Amino acid sequence: LDLTGACKGQVFAVLGISLLSGAALMVTLVDVELVGQTLLGRSSGESALILARFLVALAVAAAGGGWIAHRFGDRWPLFTGMTVAAIGYYLISTWPLALADASYGPLARMDVDLVVTGLGLGLVIAPVSSAVLRLVPSGQHGVASSAVVVARMMGMLLGIAALSAYGFHRYVSLTSKLVPPFPPLADPAQQKAAVAAFKLGFQQALHTEYSEIFLITAVLCAVGAVLALTVRDETPAQEQIGFKGSIPDMTTRLSTTRPFGSGPEDPDTSQLKALSGRCLYCLALSGCATPHQQPRRTSSCTG
Repeated sequence: LDLTGACKGQVFAVLGISLLSGAALMVTLVDVELVGQTLLGRSSGESALILARFLVALAVAAAGGGWIAHRFGDRWPLFTGMTVAAIGYYLISTWPLALADASYGPLARMDVDLVVTGLGLGLVIAPVSSAVLRLVPSGQHGVASSAVVVARMMGMLLGIAALSAYGFHRYVSLTSKLVPPFPPLADPAQQKAAVAAFKLGFQQALHTEYSEIFLITAVLCAVGAVLALTVRDETPAQEQIGFKGSIPDMTTRLSTTRPFGSGPEDPDTSQLKALSGRCLYCLALSGCATPHQQPRRTSSCTG
């Protein structure tokens, strides 16, 4: 990715947001499924339906994020999305052990928190792409679009790697002191109590592990919100052609253009051809500048 003429700091900030959102997305895809199976006792299909709350909100917010970015710029949708996602992950990190009974009035807490998180994370998808396209020269748009996807995929890979390493470490450390109810005790009542205590300790260990992982994810989203504040909505650099006088209409341009092969060209026509490398007919149709007018470059990039 050639960043010549682009605001490198802002481009890296946008790519960082894409990377962090990818990591958060992978954590959600893995851990919400695990929460459903281990803490709620749901099947794999039922756990996928729980995850569907997040995915549907993600898709809806992704479509709305594009419209918001078009109307209000990229900076505030990026900041709002990462902030809402951070709040959502913090709420998920405080889920109680008896999650099935938790609610916000008539609404199930699990559903509300997953929808909030999906709305926040989905809101940044479109602004990330539009921001990086605005920040780089037009000749780098294809590479820049790929860089956004690569950053998100790298975030997902790093997220699943860190999730696996931290999750296994915490699982071992939290369950190391649990005593399995084997061999069975002679008293059936004591054996039943020992099995219940072991299951409760196992669930508490998993609950602590999931809470810590979601809390770390909330911190990552908060970092992404800070990065979003560094992104500006102005186009950083562009080339503009200025006209010192009025632009002649097409009829005037065509009537004053000498066809090729009609004789020696006047100096202005030769200079015009040398400047553009295009035929005079195309120049007349496209409304090019006169030969003595030079492009002037403006830039508002400060980072």
